[in-house]
Amino acid sequence: MTKRSESTEKAGATLDFHPLYLQIKELLIQRVLRGDWRPGELLPSEFKLAAEFKVSQGTVRKALDELAAEKMVIRMQGKGTFVAARNTRHTPLHFFRLTIDNARRWQPRNTKLLSLTREPATETEAASLALSAGARVYRIHRVRYFENTPMIYEILSLAEDRFPNFEAIFRKDERANLYGLLEQTYGVLVVKADEMLRACSANERESSMLGVTPGTPLLSIERVSFGIDGTPIERRRMVCETSRQHYATTLT
Repeated sequence: MTKRSESTEKAGATLDFHPLYLQIKELLIQRVLRGDWRPGELLPSEFKLAAEFKVSQGTVRKALDELAAEKMVIRMQGKGTFVAARNTRHTPLHFFRLTIDNARRWQPRNTKLLSLTREPATETEAASLALSAGARVYRIHRVRYFENTPMIYEILSLAEDRFPNFEAIFRKDERANLYGLLEQTYGVLVVKADEMLRACSANERESSMLGVTPGTPLLSIERVSFGIDGTPIERRRMVCETSRQHYATTLT
């Protein structure tokens, strides 16, 4: 049985539970996860997909519209629909909402790696990344600079078993964009992130990393990023010195 006939059977198996366009959307996601289409690759036309899944072009179009709205695919007039890739989906600082005052811009590759270790997941990491008891994580400590001034101290965590040989790959370019690296090496597309903000006071380590006095007011940002299938990919805590920067977002 071919992959395509398997996909068609899956669509029929779930027909009674979800609208048809959502079934097609899920099947397209599964095909991307399986590697049938890589990031940046052109998808078959709506006509071909409709014939493959034995549905109308309107149903396929609605599924693709949802994927496009969620930044999982990119629709280019006259060219077709492409699986979202780092160079088409967003900038290297996508999901980054911290803005330097006076409209100056952060520059990519402005981070300094402090440590990269493999350790048992904490309860918080396990809960955020949906890990079982005893699971291990890669834990990255680093500082982000602006004009040679430390501005953000961050701790990133990824599940060890989901990213084999990650340490060796990461150390080849320690300042590379993490999401781009996961996409290019593991085929993981980070398409969503949840963030929680709160005020905090600098502890001893944070004050040392950011060059401030212990107790200085800081902004804490906790983020969990998710892949195209909803799997939590990365947990990150950023502690930010805000005398020269602010958190900015646009609500629509």
